[in-house]
Amino acid sequence: MGKIGVNTKSCNTILSGYLSCEDYIREEKIYDLMCQKKYDLDAPLMEKLDYVLSLRRKVFRRPVSLKLTKEQREILVGMLLGGLQMESDEERKNHVIHFEFNDNSG
Repeated sequence: MGKIGVNTKSCNTILSGYLSCEDYIREEKIYDLMCQKKYDLDAPLMEKLDYVLSLRRKVFRRPVSLKLTKEQREILVGMLLGGLQMESDEERKNHVIHFEFNDNSG
């Protein structure tokens, strides 16, 4: 009984099959193996693979925007109880909100 060796040709054939049946999890695993072994990808497979990987990046790497505009911050402050103080660090990446309640607020 013969054995099938792992080489560039066999990996490209397997990758082609996974891309054809849209089995993206296995496709990614075989692609990682090919990168580790430094195997060359066939040009048509590279085009399909680039497209699949770009879709995956778009789905999973959407940045979540939690930033408020200056107007939104002013509205938020106006809606909350009196005694609110907001502080930001120099890069404006971290914000601290202090609530100080006293008899004169409101």
